[in-house]
Amino acid sequence: MIRKVVLMFLTSLIAAQATCSAAALDWRAAAENTLRNALAEKHRDISRWELHPLLTNAIETRVDEMDVVDMAPVQFGVRSAVRIRGKRNGRMQSVNVWFAVHGYRQLKVAGTALRSGTPFTNENVVAGEADVLGIRCEVPDQPDFWVGMRAKHTLDAGDPVCADAIEPVPMVSRGEGVTVKSISGPVTITARGVAEQDGDLGNVVRIKNSASGEVFTAAVVGRREVIVRE
Repeated sequence: MIRKVVLMFLTSLIAAQATCSAAALDWRAAAENTLRNALAEKHRDISRWELHPLLTNAIETRVDEMDVVDMAPVQFGVRSAVRIRGKRNGRMQSVNVWFAVHGYRQLKVAGTALRSGTPFTNENVVAGEADVLGIRCEVPDQPDFWVGMRAKHTLDAGDPVCADAIEPVPMVSRGEGVTVKSISGPVTITARGVAEQDGDLGNVVRIKNSASGEVFTAAVVGRREVIVRE
């Protein structure tokens, strides 16, 4: 008889522990699902989410002791929160459960590290996935929006190629070789030089003569082409 009572007690204890564990798992899963659904509704362009709960022992214990009534998202971003309300010790209480959030979308990314001013090519712009939740990343509608563009600022490999990261490649770019035409009356002399600054059509830029090292100014008249009139 005593053995039977002990077995019944142990069975009840195990069942109670299992119920507590299930309840603890339930509020965690419910909070994550509540936040995930709200984020998906708010950011329809994001295809994949990663949510990591930022729980302390004190928060976990407090919520574990609550009879949860409801929960709702109260903060969105790379740090997002769900407010859980419930009864604890006969009183209604609320607790904010925080999550670290990453939101990924498919877009063009830098295939390698790019310095500011580097022209985009099929080799250094590739299809990829990037965490864009914490940044403002507007992508033009055209699929090849990056063609004829260059990096406006430094990009690390895997960084998204957003609208604010690109700018048109000028007709003459600093550091690149240019054709220099020097015109004096009917005579035209052609030489090679290196641009010391960027320039578009009609701009006057500094050019360094490749042979003599002389620095002079010339007007941009075409792609990698400048002219000096005497």
